[in-house]
Amino acid sequence: MRKKKKVMQSAPQVPKWPRVYIGPVTRGGLVTHLQVFADGYPAQLEKVLAEHPELNDLFVQPAEMHKALMQVATKGTYLNSLFLKTKTLIGGLNV
Repeated sequence: MRKKKKVMQSAPQVPKWPRVYIGPVTRGGLVTHLQVFADGYPAQLEKVLAEHPELNDLFVQPAEMHKALMQVATKGTYLNSLFLKTKTLIGGLNV
């Protein structure tokens, strides 16, 4: 009797774009809260993200935005602490 080969199915690929920024508004207009990036980041923002890769977690898929914003608003969560850290790192403004 012949054994059937198991076919490995890969997880569906999540598209990289668009992304929504859920961090604080920043000085100098680098990025604003809930700004949407359809197909990449500006060069100045790329530079900041290269220096602080953890900030990439503040750019989420639109489908994940509501869940992520709830975490940002919940004291003690990773996204909340990252939001607060961002104010210091890139001059975030509390609005």
